Amino acid sequence: MPSSSETQPLRNESAAQQLRRVHAPPQARMRTIQECTPLGAAPSVHTTLEGDTTPLVVRQTWKERKLPFWVASHRRRLMALNPSYRFEIWDDRDCEHFMRTAAEPWVRWAYFAINPSVGAARADIWRYAVLHRCGGVYLDLDSTLISSLHEWL
Repeated sequence: MPSSSETQPLRNESAAQQLRRVHAPPQARMRTIQECTPLGAAPSVHTTLEGDTTPLVVRQTWKERKLPFWVASHRRRLMALNPSYRFEIWDDRDCEHFMRTAAEPWVRWAYFAINPSVGAARADIWRYAVLHRCGGVYLDLDSTLISSLHEWL
């Protein structure tokens, strides 16, 4: 909910400007392309559906870039069902870099307070942080869908 200072009209501000300021889509205020891209990947403009601000990007994480065969096969199936989405793999190094450079300080503290050997707990915090900051969809690598994401979202 906006604070009272955000909802108070500024002098010489039109009603349309007030609405844009208070109700601006979160993507417009929160993300830049580079910080929302894994290390070494080419930054790209994330496509969105008309009237929606959610980027058509699926973010997934694994401890390293090389995926086991069974994980890679799940991922290929998801990609085939969702050809309009960009699929990104974030490894532990990518997640740490994002948390150091783009996460809010209190979220960064929570992430780095967790022992790295408990990778799943760190991934949970990263998942919420990257979706909050950059948007998109998160799917576990072992997820199975019976239809495309367009039908769900």
